[in-house]
Amino acid sequence: MPLFNRKYEIRVDTIKFTDLDISVNVTKTLEPEPNTCDLIIYNLNEQHQDQLSSISGGPAVEIQVGYEDGMGRIYLGQLRDVTSYRDGNNWITELHSGDAERDLGEARINKSYGKGTQLDKIVKDMIGNLTSSAGNAAKALLSGNLAEAGRQFVNGVTLSGSVRKELDRILKSAGKEWSIQDGEVQIIDLGVCLPGPSIRIDSTHGLIGSPTISSDGLLKFRTLMNHMITPGRALEAESKRVKKAFYRAERCEYLGDSNEQNWYVDVEAALYKGAIV
Repeated sequence: MPLFNRKYEIRVDTIKFTDLDISVNVTKTLEPEPNTCDLIIYNLNEQHQDQLSSISGGPAVEIQVGYEDGMGRIYLGQLRDVTSYRDGNNWITELHSGDAERDLGEARINKSYGKGTQLDKIVKDMIGNLTSSAGNAAKALLSGNLAEAGRQFVNGVTLSGSVRKELDRILKSAGKEWSIQDGEVQIIDLGVCLPGPSIRIDSTHGLIGSPTISSDGLLKFRTLMNHMITPGRALEAESKRVKKAFYRAERCEYLGDSNEQNWYVDVEAALYKGAIV
């Protein structure tokens, strides 16, 4: 895509940017650790520099990217720190943020549950200790899957300490995995893709260069910026070197620079043998 076809919109606190030069690196995975974003904004005016340096409490950072025919969100998180400095004739403002980083680092739970307590009750309580929205966790809890798995707590259970660690322990015991994606708790079955159609990855659908297969079996490839490619999403990949197959996106790194060629997503994906819902 030509440089002029690119579009972006960045919101930090009450400030919105659409036309300054920017460089962004967003990393998202299926792990329970926070997704991260490193953002550089060039020649931000003095008023906005002062506003960003004075705000506290982890204001929202939201990034949408795309092209003239449409954009979509690749990141929503909370600002961690901001620094502005002069480099030659340019003012450079660096912003670093994490997705629910404060929640995951600070949330604690200390509670005991009696015999026969259902898993959905326990998970709801833990998610309630996070300020992040429940995301698809609400659907998972209502689906009955977690309630069924909850029958294993025949002797009750005690939770103590970090919500992140306890949520990880409890859900893994039930055959689930979780992460926070753009401020929403995402719960899926271990190794299973998110519901929805697969995204086609080939030379006519944004693939750049040739995919590779790592020693641990991960498919690695680069594609044009595509906000639809997210951790957990089903991908249908094919190239001269890779036989057509379904994969699950495990790690996505979104690389954008308004002045350079970077407008890509670097993806690591695992072979998927399940049905695509």
